[in-house]
Amino acid sequence: AATDLDGVAVTSIIPPYGSVEGGTDVKLTVSGISQSHVVNQTEEDHRLMCMFGGSDMNTTEVTATWVDDETLSCTTPATLTEGEVPVAIKIGDDSSASIATFVYHPDPVVISVSPPSLPAAK
Repeated sequence: AATDLDGVAVTSIIPPYGSVEGGTDVKLTVSGISQSHVVNQTEEDHRLMCMFGGSDMNTTEVTATWVDDETLSCTTPATLTEGEVPVAIKIGDDSSASIATFVYHPDPVVISVSPPSLPAAK
């Protein structure tokens, strides 16, 4: 997607990492825009979205919510690949620049437990 929201950028994301399974609630700090830029978020041409991924890879969009004039929240989508992806916002067909990235990591898997047992309680 082309960057059409001139001067608008995602500058940070907290937390900056989460599971490839998705479901991480994140807060985005956004510069160059405020809630007043989106008059009616229910109309498709004003719908506010978080975009995970870049133009050279699959981008997944999820609904964003205003927290305050500099902060948006959204929940990360699941992905098939681990690693770092750019995060941007989209309003209607216009998207922002991204300075921030989100790192997807695999969920941990327990492969052994040591010691394998404990003495019985007395």
